[in-house]
Amino acid sequence: MSTNENMELVPLFRAEVGLAEVIVGGGPTPVDRMRAWTDAFEAWMDNLRSENTRRAYRAAWRDFLAFTDKMPWEIGKSQVAEWAAAMRQQGLSDATLQQRLAALSSFYSFTMDDYTVINPSGREVALHDYNPAASGKLRPKISPYGKAIYLSAEEARALLWAIKRSTVQGLRDYALFLAYLATGRRNSEIRLLRWGDFERNGGRIWYRWSGKGKDDMRNECPLRLWEAIVEYLKAAGRLTEDSPEGMRDEDYIFTALTNKAGRLPNVSATEWEPGAQPLSMREVGRLLKRYARLAGLDAKKIHVHTLRHTAAMLRHEAGDNVEEICAFLAHSSLAITQIYLHRVEGKKDTSWSKVEALLGL
Repeated sequence: MSTNENMELVPLFRAEVGLAEVIVGGGPTPVDRMRAWTDAFEAWMDNLRSENTRRAYRAAWRDFLAFTDKMPWEIGKSQVAEWAAAMRQQGLSDATLQQRLAALSSFYSFTMDDYTVINPSGREVALHDYNPAASGKLRPKISPYGKAIYLSAEEARALLWAIKRSTVQGLRDYALFLAYLATGRRNSEIRLLRWGDFERNGGRIWYRWSGKGKDDMRNECPLRLWEAIVEYLKAAGRLTEDSPEGMRDEDYIFTALTNKAGRLPNVSATEWEPGAQPLSMREVGRLLKRYARLAGLDAKKIHVHTLRHTAAMLRHEAGDNVEEICAFLAHSSLAITQIYLHRVEGKKDTSWSKVEALLGL
């Protein structure tokens, strides 16, 4: 975890200086307790695989502790319920409410099941013994795919055709969005790809990726996608016929094309170099909406995850069965894939034409 992240965590479990007095009998002080919980929080954060999840969960905890003005070990179900009610009054969506409550429950579960301390008698015990956010009644029941939409083959084609490949940026963006459509990977699983993640083996190109509970996964890279990546890197001057070693294993594939980052407060112009920093989530989302508008699509409803849904449905329409799509999406079970396809595709009306005829419409 970075230094900046550590500095952000400290105020979460703050204590007054007066609490530092030693407890009679040589036991731990309240400050010792605060330190143990801070260390547990940092360990829990490190265990979260997704950068996006870490950011969202940290923000949820910051908001919750500001609302309650209590230490995490002082929290009961009533405080969690009051916070949930306050969020509902603010008009936050069910999805946001569920995510924030999940952040609380996940950390408390970690303190109960995975993080231990030594008590005054010398025994190793769990840091905490109670999860005040575990009640299912607090969380709204929502479908994870309730608002999922996907692009038709024609719409996906229009999106790619809207990207003019006469410039280096156009070549980069074409390769980027083709990657999402061709692989079905999530935002960061493509955005954070590095040159060393690709390998040629057995006459095929392979890429390695990690994300959302999956580590060091290996999938075949479609040839057309690989050609688009190479074409972009050559146009950007990062890969040449004479010097294929110009790309280092640690270099990100999809990066900014100028030293604009050098003008940011925390990045000096001399530090910037191609390949050192990936495109940000915000920039990828901004580019997608730009090309969606150019393609005549409703940009407000299209997000990067829409391309994952689209990739799955394209495979479905191409004739892949549930087992093949399950492997393609890297779902943990066929049941998840079946629910996914059902929710994303929706229920088609196959009998209306007959009803229409009966009504004489």
